Amino acid sequence: METLEEAESHINPAYLSENQPPATDWFSTILAIDAILTHKLYKDKYKAVHRYVDAVWKKYCNRVTFHRLGKAGKVIRKLEEAGIARDELPGTIALCHEILHIKDRRKDMSLAEIWGVILKRFHHRDSVIANKVSELFPEAPPAPAAVTTRPEKRQMPAAAEPPPDRQLRSRQRVSYAGNDSDEETELEPEPEVQIRKQLSPFRSGDRRKQIEWNTPQELADFIHEFAEKAFGGLSLDPCGNPESCIKSDHRYGRLGNDNNEFIDALTLPRWGVPGPEDDPNDASTWSQTADLVYVNPPYKSVDLEDPNRQYGDLFMERVLSEMEKGHIRAALYLIPLHVLYRDSVYQMFTISLCCVLKARLQFELSDHDRALSGRVPKQMRSAGTYAMVYLEGPNRTKEDEFVTVFGKAGLIAGYNIPVYNGTLKPMEEVEEEDG
Repeated sequence: METLEEAESHINPAYLSENQPPATDWFSTILAIDAILTHKLYKDKYKAVHRYVDAVWKKYCNRVTFHRLGKAGKVIRKLEEAGIARDELPGTIALCHEILHIKDRRKDMSLAEIWGVILKRFHHRDSVIANKVSELFPEAPPAPAAVTTRPEKRQMPAAAEPPPDRQLRSRQRVSYAGNDSDEETELEPEPEVQIRKQLSPFRSGDRRKQIEWNTPQELADFIHEFAEKAFGGLSLDPCGNPESCIKSDHRYGRLGNDNNEFIDALTLPRWGVPGPEDDPNDASTWSQTADLVYVNPPYKSVDLEDPNRQYGDLFMERVLSEMEKGHIRAALYLIPLHVLYRDSVYQMFTISLCCVLKARLQFELSDHDRALSGRVPKQMRSAGTYAMVYLEGPNRTKEDEFVTVFGKAGLIAGYNIPVYNGTLKPMEEVEEEDG
């Protein structure tokens, strides 16, 4: 068995990453890492593998990548032991790990057999698509159940029926009130009552049905004030319902009519308001530009035919698309800050004015929502902080009105909190100077 120093001499730091071509140094690198991990060669100097990786290889790769390279080396070692030539071995880390995943499902096959099936299908290792190989391996047939023989149980003789005077009486409710005699008055037994267990509305099984969290009235007052000052009113609410306190000229969503009609904003060809020649009862024909749209998107669909459809990201992308096409002029968008990591949310923040609301919102749950989710309170307090985002076209003529109104509701950079005004240079300039 080689020592730690001998194994490390075969590692080329240039190949300590995921996407490297299957050159000679690549194979020797992952095989050396496999030897270090399998035989625990690092224990010559370090008590634990993570301390070894941090001390020696941290500037080239992290712990996860080091272990992934080692597992890939294990696959290569097993295939070489099976007699497979090096120019026919898997050439990527992802493919080696996919082979291991298939092995976990197909205990009846060896790694060499799995790789043989893959090569037969794709003809050459360079043609193999890692995320397609699992389709070649259906689940293994279940193993036949073991047959066991058990001794027959001895039948016990049936117990003799007790005589009538020894049998137990059925329990009856007895009343002594208002009865001076020594006789007991038997009452009719009470009917059996079915008790329904009430689940907590905060458990996931119920909460997933809560899909209409209406904008709180105190926030709606700011929205209406801004809409009146800037645009003369709110043109469109694409996520509306009849119990919402948001007052808009037009809306999509649940209409609350006798037919329980629902207009899915995401399936419409375009957003807008009805023009002179459009059918006011057919939202798909509305072709006139909406001046101001307010969006408080549901994170579950209110369409009863598809109650599990995710909506959040789709609405953000749709708003940006409609503004780019000129179908809406400006938009107010209520958004929780914990989703800032998403690409569509990040893009929205970079092109908009943002007001971080100071108070945690107390959403109003609609009666329709409460009926679906069972016994829930009328109000539901938000778990985190929300922001009101304002997007407008290239002219940006109504930003002053937004700052004036929503500056009373929260924090806006450059208005009631300072903005950084230092001398840091953009990264492009720094790179040009270094170059």
